[in-house]
Amino acid sequence: MSLPLIDVHTHMYLPRYVALLRERQKVPRIVSRAGGDRLIILPDEEADTSTSAGRPIGGEFHEVSRKLAFMNHHGIAVSVISSANPWIDFVEPEEAPALAAELNDDLEAICASSAGRLLGFGVLALQRPETCAAELKRIAGHPHMRGVIIGSAGRGKGSTIRRSSQSGRPRPTRASSSSFIPHYGIGHGLFPDTGHAMMLALGFTFETSIAVSLLILRGALERHPGLKLLIAHAGGTLPISPAASIPA
Repeated sequence: MSLPLIDVHTHMYLPRYVALLRERQKVPRIVSRAGGDRLIILPDEEADTSTSAGRPIGGEFHEVSRKLAFMNHHGIAVSVISSANPWIDFVEPEEAPALAAELNDDLEAICASSAGRLLGFGVLALQRPETCAAELKRIAGHPHMRGVIIGSAGRGKGSTIRRSSQSGRPRPTRASSSSFIPHYGIGHGLFPDTGHAMMLALGFTFETSIAVSLLILRGALERHPGLKLLIAHAGGTLPISPAASIPA
C-alpha cells in the first residue's frame, strides 16, 4: 500500500507579504519587469534592470488555487507551507512582532480553508527575541500550524543561531517543538557576480552545515532535547560533518 505524499519544504508568499514587498523602494522588494514580477533580495541586484535580476515571483507563489492545482498535478496529498527568505528579517524591530502575528493568522486561515490539504510553519520576529515565546505559545493553539520556520542568520548577521546556541534565546517551548531551518546562503560577499544559482547550489548547503554544527557543538540540542528540527536542503554537509559524529 502506497503512503500519501507529504511535502514539508514548499513556500508561499502570503498576499499581505507580497503587498508589503510591492510597496518597498529598497531591497527586499518586488519590481515589475517585462518578463513579469521579480523578487529582488541581493543588494547588487538593485541596479540590475534586466529581466534576469532577482527571482520570478508569480501567482503560483501566493494563489492558493494554483498551489492546490500544483499538488494535484504531482500527486501531493498534503503540503506544509511556509514563508521563504527574507521572511520578516528586514522589518523594523518595533513593527515585526505585529506583522508576524498577522502573517501567522493569515496562514492559519488559508490552511483552514483547504479541506485538510495545507498545514503551516509560522514566522517569528527574530529582531525581538523577547516576543518569540509568546507568539509560539499563541500559534500553538492554531489547529493547522505545525511549527515555525527560521533563518540561520536572523537579520543577516548570524544572530539567530548565536542566540540559540549560546544563551538559549529564543528559548524552545512546547509550542516550538518543531522548527524548519533554512538560510540565506554564504559566499555572496566574496563572489558577488555569481547570482542566485550559485547561492542556491552551494551557499545554502554550507550555511546550513555551519548553523546546525553550532547548535550541536554549543550544546543547544542537549539543553532542549524536545526540540525537533527539519534541516532544509538535505541537511547540507551534516551527514558527513565531524560535528555530527562527536559523542554527546
